[in-house]
Amino acid sequence: MFSHKLNPEVEPMPQLPRVCVARWIYAGEDERQFVNEWLNPFAEAHARCRIEGYVLDLAKGRLLAALDKSDVAPDVYDDIALLIAEPEDAAAARAFARLVRDCNPATAPNQVARGFAERKWPQLEAVCARFISAEAQQPSAEAQQPMVIEAMSALQDAGWQVRREVVGAWRSRDYDLTLEVFESLARNDPEWPVREAVADMLPTIGGEKAIKLLTYIVKSDPHPTPKAKALEGLEELALAPRPLSRAAVRTRGAVRVRGAVSPRPISPEAEVILALFDAARSQTSQP
Repeated sequence: MFSHKLNPEVEPMPQLPRVCVARWIYAGEDERQFVNEWLNPFAEAHARCRIEGYVLDLAKGRLLAALDKSDVAPDVYDDIALLIAEPEDAAAARAFARLVRDCNPATAPNQVARGFAERKWPQLEAVCARFISAEAQQPSAEAQQPMVIEAMSALQDAGWQVRREVVGAWRSRDYDLTLEVFESLARNDPEWPVREAVADMLPTIGGEKAIKLLTYIVKSDPHPTPKAKALEGLEELALAPRPLSRAAVRTRGAVRVRGAVSPRPISPEAEVILALFDAARSQTSQP
C-alpha cells in the first residue's frame, strides 16, 4: 500500500487572486444600519466570492470609524472604498457620482443600498436613482452621444456665471470629454471670464491636447486676461514633469479619500449641468 505524508517544511502554493464578480454600493448615515445590514452581509458574501464595496459616509466619518472598529478580515477591509461626504445634499450627490464613476456595469454588476432619508437628501437620491437606472438600461452606443449633446446644450444655454462655475468645479476624469467641452468653450464662448476659467483649469488636466489648447488661447483669444492665464498655464506645465495626484488618506491598505469636492458652494443650475456630464461620462466609459 502506498502512503504519502505531507512534508510540513514545504510551503503551500500561493492562492491566485480572486476576480471581482460584483460590487456592493452603500450610501447612508446610520452606523448601526451600515454594520448590521450592509457590512456584515458583505463580509459573509465576500468569503464565498470576491466582491468590492463602495461606501458613501454621510455621517461625518462615523461609518469609517465603525468599519475600523469592526472585526472583518483584512482582505474584506481592503476591498472596501469609503468616501466621507460633506454634510450637504448637493455635495453628497457629487461625492456619490465621484465614488461610483468607475463602477462600470459591463465589468461587474452593481448593487446599490441606500440608508438615508430621501427628503433630507433629494439630490443624492436623484443621482442614486439615475445610477440604478443606467445600470438597468445599459444604453447602446447609438444612445450615448445624445447624452453628451444634452449636457453641452444645457451648458451653452446657461448664463456665463454658471458656465464659469461649471468649469471651476469640473471633476470628470474622462480626458477626451473634458477636452471636448473645454475646447468648445475656449473657442466659442463670448465671455472672457469663462475662457479665463478654462485656461486656469487646463494645467491641472495636462497632456498634449491641453498644451495645444493653451497655446491656441495665447495666440488667438481676443482678450488679454485669458491670454495671460494661458501663458501662466504653459509655464506651469513646463515646470511640472508629472500631474499632481488627488489627496488621499491610506488606512490599512484601503484608500479613503476624505472630503468630496470643491469647498466653494455652487449654484443648483451648475450642479445639474455637472450631473449631466457625470451621466454622459459614465455611459461613454469603455469597459
